[in-house]
Amino acid sequence: KMEDRTLETAMVALQGPKMMDLISKFSREIPALKKYRFTVKNLMITKITVSRTGYTGEDGVEVILPAGMAVDIAMKYLLQGVDMNDPNAVLLPAGLGCRDTLRMEAGMPLYGHELGEDINALSCGVDFAISLDKDEAEKGEKFVGMEALKKTKAEVGGGPPRKLTGFFVEGKRSARQGMVIRKDGKDVGVVTSGCPSPTLGRCIAMGFIDTALMPAGTSVEIDSGRGVLTAATTPLPFYKAAKPAPKV
Repeated sequence: KMEDRTLETAMVALQGPKMMDLISKFSREIPALKKYRFTVKNLMITKITVSRTGYTGEDGVEVILPAGMAVDIAMKYLLQGVDMNDPNAVLLPAGLGCRDTLRMEAGMPLYGHELGEDINALSCGVDFAISLDKDEAEKGEKFVGMEALKKTKAEVGGGPPRKLTGFFVEGKRSARQGMVIRKDGKDVGVVTSGCPSPTLGRCIAMGFIDTALMPAGTSVEIDSGRGVLTAATTPLPFYKAAKPAPKV
C-alpha cells in the first residue's frame, strides 16, 4: 500500500561546514551518521527522519517532519537566538536558487538536467553506483536496463559516445540548458545546466560532450541563440568542501 503524504510533510535542509557542530548540541547520534545514511528520531512527540545526504557539496543533513510542526521545530531548535539580519550568523535561510548554484559548483547531477529516462547512466558520472556483474554475483538477478548498459560498455571506446563534464564560460553571460556545444563548427554536445558561480566568481556549466573532447582545457563554443559563448572543459566538481581537521 502506498500513501502520498507530500502535502503533510516538510523538509528542512541544514548545510554548511558548521552544521554538525550546531547539531551536536542536541544530538550525539546524528553527527555520527555516515554519508548517505539516515535515522528516525523522536522530537516534540513526533517522529522525524534525518538523512545525511547533502546536496550542496558541504556537510549537512535533511530533516523530514510533519508540515504543521516545521516552523515550531525550526524556531525552537535551530533558529533560537539567530539574528537573520547578521550576515555572519551561523545559520541563515537560503532558497532553491542558492541550492541549485551550490549543487552545480559541487558537480552534482539533477533529474531533468543531467539525469533522466533518456540519459544513459554510464554517461552522467553515476557509474560508481552501478554493478554490471550483479547477475553473476546474485544468482542471475538483474536490474532494469542492465543489458542496455552492458551493450554500451562493450561498444567501441568502452563506453557512451558522450559524457558529462564541466565548463568554464568566459564573460558574464551564463550558458543554459539545451544550448548546443560546438567545436570547429561541428555539434559535439549539449549544455545541461549553467549559472554564475558566486564561490568561483565566474560562469560555469555542465553538459554532455564527445568523450574525445573531455580533456581539461579543450576550447569549445556554446550557441546561446543570440551569440556565441567561448568556454573550456574542466573536470567535475568545480568545488570540493574542505575536510574538517581531525579532533585531538
